[in-house]
Amino acid sequence: MKKLYLLLGILYLVCSCTSSKKLNTNKYSLEIHFGNSGGFTNSQTEYVLNKNGKLNMIVNNNETEITILEKSTIRKIKKLLKSLDFENLIIDDPGNMTYFIKVKTTDFENSAKWNDNTKNQQLKNFYNLLMETVRKFKS
Repeated sequence: MKKLYLLLGILYLVCSCTSSKKLNTNKYSLEIHFGNSGGFTNSQTEYVLNKNGKLNMIVNNNETEITILEKSTIRKIKKLLKSLDFENLIIDDPGNMTYFIKVKTTDFENSAKWNDNTKNQQLKNFYNLLMETVRKFKS
């Protein structure tokens, strides 16, 4: 009987010492944050697109789902990211109105900030595509 109590006690201690948080073993394979900040009100608008195509708007640290994109749209976005060589892109040029894209993948994490006078038109076109996608579904 003592062995049973000892075994139950050890089992209780082992279970109570384990973390109750769920471990995220499936680290993001794609997460794109994009938006803008600044201007007269110095406000920030941010959107996030994850690997499953879920497009959310972030306001005051609260995420609101906008839509889930089709796989073909996600493939197009991934292809454009690759053609931009976003992994190696270095642009940190904030201004009065600052636009940003932050990409997290299992392979890399990088961000770019720019203003209206920044010369990288390919980056601006990619941002405009993301924003057009938001406008299609945002009510």
